[in-house]
Amino acid sequence: QFAVSPQNAYIQFGSDIRGSYYDLNGTGNAAVTGFYPLRLGNPGLKPERSKTLDIGLSTLILNRTIRFSLDWFKETNKDLIIYPDLPGTGGEASAPAVNAAAMTNKGMEFELSYIKAWGDLKFTGRILVSAYRNSIDKLAFGIPFMEKGAISIGNVVRNQKGQPMSVFYGYKVAGIFGSENEVVASPLQDGAEPGFLRYENIDKSTDWDGNQEINQEDRTVIGDPNPKCTYGIDFSFTFRHFDLSAFIYGSKGNEIYNNNLWWINFWQSFQGQKSRDLLYDSWTPSNPAASVPKASNKSKFSTNTTIN
Repeated sequence: QFAVSPQNAYIQFGSDIRGSYYDLNGTGNAAVTGFYPLRLGNPGLKPERSKTLDIGLSTLILNRTIRFSLDWFKETNKDLIIYPDLPGTGGEASAPAVNAAAMTNKGMEFELSYIKAWGDLKFTGRILVSAYRNSIDKLAFGIPFMEKGAISIGNVVRNQKGQPMSVFYGYKVAGIFGSENEVVASPLQDGAEPGFLRYENIDKSTDWDGNQEINQEDRTVIGDPNPKCTYGIDFSFTFRHFDLSAFIYGSKGNEIYNNNLWWINFWQSFQGQKSRDLLYDSWTPSNPAASVPKASNKSKFSTNTTIN
């Protein structure tokens, strides 16, 4: 017991006959129960902290039938709890929870409502508009970014300082190689050939011979799932014991990563159902302005093996 670390009080242990039992006595027919760490603990973990500033204006006009309100808010979150990735030398135990991030949300909310009654008939209508901006202010020392959202070709989501939460990260497609001359004139790119995807050289890096090339440093933010604004319209009619109501909701400015295209626009990804675009508008020498790369069995960096 004296050799056991005091940190064990914060570690969750488990036992498994295939992973932690061992024949310490050398009998050849009996194993001694053993334990191993399932999740590492963190005695220094603190609760997340949040601070909100809200400034609002609200008024009623026309005999209280019309209500108008406007709010500006700023919410600051600190000591956000995450589970960072551990290096391979960290063993099989799950990572400990750590306070490793700070984030800010700020925006505005607008509401306009109308209420009117005519005897037993009553009408209520409301319009709501909301907009916010999200920013990651801090990540713990030693954590430059965090990537999650693993799909068939890697992590599509990245969280890093100065960016909104959960942006899409990958290579930015500049078009499709239209000819061999275009391949030669473009930065060096693995698997490049006419009909395949052409990526932007974001960092303008060069190889040993001074030729521009596409590499890991050319990955960049390619989308933001956070909407620029959301809006809603709801209204209702009531008449004695009857009511009729409806609600419309919308979101504008947010982007999505359509992983479905990986399956249906690339022949080599899944040779089953394919899109009409692949059949009728994929690249061919006679269709150099196509919207979809050429149908090919090659699975390369320039086709379907990277986030773009």
